Amino acid sequence: MEKWYSYHRRSLVQIKMHCIKLLSDKLSARNFDSQDNEIHARVAVLNRFTELGRTHTRVVS
Repeated sequence: MEKWYSYHRRSLVQIKMHCIKLLSDKLSARNFDSQDNEIHARVAVLNRFTELGRTHTRVVS
């Protein structure tokens, strides 16, 4: 079970990194602080897309 779990987590990380690279393969900022901000912005966009695609369930009684 542990081996399957670690494979699944690794697969999810690889998918996210692929999505980040699809946004743009290279950083356009030149200094480190700007590059850091650029990466954070990309991750925020991906997290928002993931949130929009996630299903929300409710308990109906």
